[in-house]
Amino acid sequence: MSGGGFGAWPGGPADGDPFGADPFGVPGPTNTGGYVGVPPPPSGSDPKVNTLATLSVIFAFVFAPAGAVLGHLGLAQIGRTGQRGHTRAVIGLALSYTVIVATVAAIVVWTVTGADSTDPAVGSPTVAAPAPASSSVSPVPTTTTPPPAPLVDAAALPGLLLTDAEARALTGDNGLANIETLTHPQMPPTSESVYEPLECVPSFLASTSVAYGASGHLGFHGTAPSNAETLLSIGQSVSNYTDAATATGMLDYYRGIWTRCAGTTLLWHMMQDRATGPITLGAPRDAGDGVVELVSHSTLDNLPYQRAIAVKNNVLVDVQAGGGDHKPGLAVEVVRKILSKIPG
Repeated sequence: MSGGGFGAWPGGPADGDPFGADPFGVPGPTNTGGYVGVPPPPSGSDPKVNTLATLSVIFAFVFAPAGAVLGHLGLAQIGRTGQRGHTRAVIGLALSYTVIVATVAAIVVWTVTGADSTDPAVGSPTVAAPAPASSSVSPVPTTTTPPPAPLVDAAALPGLLLTDAEARALTGDNGLANIETLTHPQMPPTSESVYEPLECVPSFLASTSVAYGASGHLGFHGTAPSNAETLLSIGQSVSNYTDAATATGMLDYYRGIWTRCAGTTLLWHMMQDRATGPITLGAPRDAGDGVVELVSHSTLDNLPYQRAIAVKNNVLVDVQAGGGDHKPGLAVEVVRKILSKIPG
């Protein structure tokens, strides 16, 4: 309470009784004949103010439950004795109950709002405390992608082919020597050999213009280590392209020719000898390590004619082999030797 504490009420006397005759200045009863049913007070003196009624008002602010009890007791006592203070007792009761109700309401509000703000299990979601920062930082694994191999240019192509010495070491034929160098794909002169069907010649011969006519190669180089005595002959060539994908496209195109011509009889007309050698063309097969192999056979004597192709980086390797002791897989071995020289 503010406004000066528990001083005199408005309209009341300022004497020793803080409440006077009436806390609100209302004059007391003037009927000297007394209340109905209550004997009149002794003549010449006013009835005494009920003490319990006065205490009810005081305790309404000190301890409201006690003020309420005192108010009820005061009313009962006034009813028996006819003392003054009925209004004061009613005021004490009203104030006491008002304080009680206000106190209970305040407690309820505090309980609800206090629980909402302080009890995480009731009113607010539980927020996990952040984990303490680790003093050690785990290293982030890194992967290193090696840079792509540099593309092979046309000037490097001759160095990729087997030298005569390497061809001899590979075959064991010390009479091998290069008899022809090619700088572009081509067919044998028609004065020497004619083939039909022409579109299937790439299954029998390496480095023909039939296969490379629309290949888009940038450079080309080929050699032919051969031995006229043993009849062993190796035809090897390499061609480079703008990128590895284009080279692989050429390999797929080449293999497509082999697949379409598989089982076809190729007629090889040897013009100077005026003879024809029929060749049964084989089917392509995977020889491992990205090498594609094809073996055809002479219809007359069943001698094998080997072919092999492969791609590495932006280079296509194209090899044929035949004659000599007809070593199986010789063309594949030559291709692998060349592949080992190509970067990437």
